[in-house]
Amino acid sequence: MSSNDQASFNLPFDFSDFSLSDRNKSLRQIYEDEGLNYGKDVSAAELKSRMSNAVKLRKASVANVLKLINSSRKVQLCFLVDVTGSMTSYIDGVRDSILRIVEKLTAAGSGAIAKEVSLAFVGYRDFGYENPFELLPFTENAENFRQFCSKIQTTRGPKYMIENDMPEDVFGGLEKAISNLSWSDQMCTKIIFHIADHPCHGKKYHTSNYPYSDRSNDNHHSDRYPDGDPNGRTEEMLFNALREKGIQYHFGKITSHTDKMIELFSEAMGSEIEVFDIKNVDKLVDCIVSSVSIGTSVLPSMKAKKLDIKTEKAMPDWSKLPIFKGAYLSYEMPETVIEVISDVPMTPKRATKAKIQIAEHPFAHGSERKVFYGNDMSSNSPTDIVLKEYIRQNTDAASRSAAIPYEIATQMQTIAEYLASVFNVCLKEKAGIIPENHLELYIKFLKVQVKIIFEGDENYPVPLS
Repeated sequence: MSSNDQASFNLPFDFSDFSLSDRNKSLRQIYEDEGLNYGKDVSAAELKSRMSNAVKLRKASVANVLKLINSSRKVQLCFLVDVTGSMTSYIDGVRDSILRIVEKLTAAGSGAIAKEVSLAFVGYRDFGYENPFELLPFTENAENFRQFCSKIQTTRGPKYMIENDMPEDVFGGLEKAISNLSWSDQMCTKIIFHIADHPCHGKKYHTSNYPYSDRSNDNHHSDRYPDGDPNGRTEEMLFNALREKGIQYHFGKITSHTDKMIELFSEAMGSEIEVFDIKNVDKLVDCIVSSVSIGTSVLPSMKAKKLDIKTEKAMPDWSKLPIFKGAYLSYEMPETVIEVISDVPMTPKRATKAKIQIAEHPFAHGSERKVFYGNDMSSNSPTDIVLKEYIRQNTDAASRSAAIPYEIATQMQTIAEYLASVFNVCLKEKAGIIPENHLELYIKFLKVQVKIIFEGDENYPVPLS
């Protein structure tokens, strides 16, 4: 879009269309957002100076948001890799995947998501190795990183370790990555990508069929430290440190031996850890790009206290779960932007009857909501749905106050859907951008409804998306 196009681009409303009371109300909101007292409504004559000051406040606020967004585009990415003998058959493929990720992430161009990329490598082995760690501090020189990776070799430990021990010093590697690298104190996107084929020491981290937990098995392999890390480190300690530094953690899976370890790591992290097939480079890059894109919202919440919530990723057996009767609640879209800015009350659509099933446990959760599998049986063709429930504290599910957050969330999503449609129309009509040619510029929001479950005298609200 040219500068002339930008100059002629107008909002689909005029501030002068508002009443004096509404104009004061809009400006008051801006002042209050900045922690300032607007005072009583002012006259039309005084409104001009208030408006000028409000514009300055908003410009400063937008500049700060843009600064945060730019900060999130600065990426610190550490690859944490098991480089013991058991990884020998995988290391070439792992190295190739890492270098392809780096190549895609550091590719220059106007569409690049990451503005600056710093790369680090931590290779770990086990207790008793002559050289237990390989470490490359953060560098912005991708070629130096490539050269370092090309020289990494897997090594086997002393004979007694080869015969008797397969778990590795995962905690030592994590500690090196967290404490020995210069993670920025400033806001940016910070990621540890961990790749391993075996779990850490401690039987509780081993899957039920892990062949290296007990000396009594036919392979004569065992865990030298069945009670856990000999240095007393725990996953809670390490993941608390990760959260304090605002570091995201992702895992590249090679074998199923690490499944139990990642399950316990997820509990310590307080959220489900993303697990990837290391061969799927495009998906890994998409994950990192997503981490950059949402960095401004993720990083502050990384330090939040972890939640003790049981999750179940498997789809439930619907034949064993009850059917709840209730109703769907949704809202009509606003007709104009002025309605949105003026806080015109939204009009509820007529409630529709519904029958649904809900999984007993959530399959995931964030800091605010739990996410459940659902089965909508309102029609002759059952439909898979997703249900989100706020993590309530000291709130009666049947109370009116419990329903309010869901109604607000549904109204906000409906308004967002409307504003997205206005934006899309403006792109086409004002800027001449054709949707089919620039899908990445167009915005679309999922439709959301509140589900009210009737159970006795209770109304149990759950929003659906």
